Amino acid sequence: MNRRSYVLTLLASFMIFLGVSLKLDFSVKEDQQLKKIELKKYPSYFDINSIAKLYAENEDQWDGVRNVVTFVKTITSGINALLKRLEAIGILNKTGTFTTTEGGYKIKLVTNDPNNASIAGIGTTKEFSHRIIFWNENTNMKYLEVFFDNPTKKTEEDGVLVTFEPYQSIGGNLNYNNGEKMECYTKNTTMICSWDGALLINGPTEKAQLIATITDGVLSINLLVKLNLATTTSINNNLPSICKENPIGSERYYYTVIALIKSNPPYYTTSAFGVKKDAKGLNLGNCSNSYNYGYFNTSVNPNVSGSKKYFAGIGNIPPSSDYPSTSNVNSLLNQDPTKTQVDNLSIDFDSQDQAP
Repeated sequence: MNRRSYVLTLLASFMIFLGVSLKLDFSVKEDQQLKKIELKKYPSYFDINSIAKLYAENEDQWDGVRNVVTFVKTITSGINALLKRLEAIGILNKTGTFTTTEGGYKIKLVTNDPNNASIAGIGTTKEFSHRIIFWNENTNMKYLEVFFDNPTKKTEEDGVLVTFEPYQSIGGNLNYNNGEKMECYTKNTTMICSWDGALLINGPTEKAQLIATITDGVLSINLLVKLNLATTTSINNNLPSICKENPIGSERYYYTVIALIKSNPPYYTTSAFGVKKDAKGLNLGNCSNSYNYGYFNTSVNPNVSGSKKYFAGIGNIPPSSDYPSTSNVNSLLNQDPTKTQVDNLSIDFDSQDQAP
């Protein structure tokens, strides 16, 4: 019998997950041996850095919106690239376990082996046909797992579940967050990302959930972040006396970012943010947020760098009728995620697979 080889190349599919731009060359022969994977390391992580800019002037405080949109795009692109390539090679039509050790990682791909996984972001369990897992080569510490079904029939299957430890580069070395994990679940036109712990060392986050949904050609962004004690204290100290909510004990400030983005160029965007004690909202403490609302489109200052790029201004009235209405943006406050959902988040890996 002729031995045929199937070659799969994945470029940058896991960049946001592992901080690596992966060039995965799966040479899979009929005896189901996974032969080679090449890894190239590049730093990548999601940073909610606008917390420090809440009291900056004009466009600077909107970096949170920019970061969220970039994050959504990177996550969805990485997931789609991985699954499309796996489908293209035909490996998902086989049944088996494929393993390799390369580039500092032990990697296992398990196909057509139904396995249950708990999705913390929506509080349910689903069964998936395939999974791929990454471990540290030296410590067998798990870094990433992906559960999925048929990539070409996402509306008929259970979607895709990705759980990983956010990566950051310190001094050029790979560093991970001591067990703190992020989970992203995507199905049809919705993605739900949840995390339990700071994404960065000494970062501001205690827990958070982001929901992105496309409806009638408009992308909605709904982010709620429970800030940790240090960040809560810092914000309270910097608020004017009349605005302070003075959290005590387990009380925390919660950071809200909501936005509506039209899906066609120039991507007219209306957005809002706020920080409230133990609540989702658009105030800054006890005071109204005079920065709301923020407007963006890609035809404004396209050639400049920094926060002025695409920034069209702020105010209660949009620059034109092309922008989503502020009332529609406000309606996102009554949608998930809620404070209770965020408070109850607990993220962990699901697979029982052992490192090869």
